[in-house]
Amino acid sequence: MKYIADTSVKGLKKKIQPSGNAWVLIAKQRIVNKTITITYGKVASISLTEARNRAKQDLALLSQGINPRDKQHELAQTGKTLSDAIQEYLTVRNIKPSTIESYRGTLTRNFSDWFEKPLRAISEEMVLARYKRIQKDVAERAIQKKKANPPGEAEAQKAIRTLTAIFNSFKDDRLPSGERLLPLGNPCEVLTRKGVRKSIKRRETYLNADQREILRDKLSEAWFEDWNGQPTKQQCIYILLLLLTGARKNELRLLKWSEVNFDEGVITFLDPKNKKKHYLPITRKIESLLKQLRGGNSYVFYSMYDSNKPESMSKVIQHVTKLTGIEFTFHDLRRTTATILSEHGYQLDDIARLLNHSKRSQTDEYVQTTLLAIRPLIEKVGEELFTFQEQISDNIKVKELNLPFLGKKRIFSFDHKQTDSDIKNALNLDRRQKIIKHNIEKMWQT
Repeated sequence: MKYIADTSVKGLKKKIQPSGNAWVLIAKQRIVNKTITITYGKVASISLTEARNRAKQDLALLSQGINPRDKQHELAQTGKTLSDAIQEYLTVRNIKPSTIESYRGTLTRNFSDWFEKPLRAISEEMVLARYKRIQKDVAERAIQKKKANPPGEAEAQKAIRTLTAIFNSFKDDRLPSGERLLPLGNPCEVLTRKGVRKSIKRRETYLNADQREILRDKLSEAWFEDWNGQPTKQQCIYILLLLLTGARKNELRLLKWSEVNFDEGVITFLDPKNKKKHYLPITRKIESLLKQLRGGNSYVFYSMYDSNKPESMSKVIQHVTKLTGIEFTFHDLRRTTATILSEHGYQLDDIARLLNHSKRSQTDEYVQTTLLAIRPLIEKVGEELFTFQEQISDNIKVKELNLPFLGKKRIFSFDHKQTDSDIKNALNLDRRQKIIKHNIEKMWQT
């Protein structure tokens, strides 16, 4: 390899090569007495003056025993931005796509204006102020009134938990000089040290019997032939299946037809929250609802804007709340399923098996064992949700059981105090209820 030495700066050379001549510096690093070669670029792109200036700076570092390449890396690391850190964190760790999506959403909502800031520039004071600001912003735009925690507290804590995880990933990293990348540690720790973060109270809300009846009857309106409002029939089926199965919202939302086996009567959730396959039996009610959705799409609940993608369901709770007047969350539906079963005397272990909680026995790994154990629970929830009993007055009751599978078994019960007006009201109510029941019957048509 041929080199032509520069006449002004010792060690700077022009490297002659077929692909184009390049400026290089060849010099020894003091202390370790190691020869270092640094390439600056093609002669056609870098002027002699620029090459000489860069060589002088690097020679000064080499005379102090510092490798310029290490210095460049150190400068790059000290300038590592929050955006760089987030990307590196999400890339190197084994995180589910849905969790990545959640992390990105949380960080973008709350820290997008920090993305281009170096990690080192984010201080404890900034974190403390942002925590309070998130609380305030969320509280101001809050829609739901009933909360287990002060408005904004849950979002603020979720945001800080996510940011804490990012900082912790780099807390022990060191620069080539031996200095810590984060000399002051994780700035999020200030919240714990000052006792700012409150204990988050677990939600305990669920739909009571009256609310379940209202929800059921209102959702049945989607089975009117001329229904074109919100929620859509697909969204109503989604809510009903969440109640029937106790499934998590994204497990059901992301369900694909390839995971639904009608022949064997089983739904397989391949990638649930606890990363263990979860099997659900397809009962008659579930089959009936699912078959009303069948189409040539990959996802059971597909987007109306792109049939190759799942529906976001981001507005479904809002639509159902507007229709029913009942405020609830997705997880309230899951708690409702568990509450129904608990009220009917099922053991916590059985309920946990249906809900696919993390702690499972070895027996649960066998598909048939799981299906046999879970089926009675799902059928009991379906029976509870679709068994009707109306009370017209203190002395008149109308009862209808297990519609439609036991037929229209309507029972009117009167006592000696009934009047002509009472009976007329009973018949009027019965006619109104028949409309609702007719729609609910249509839910099960395949």
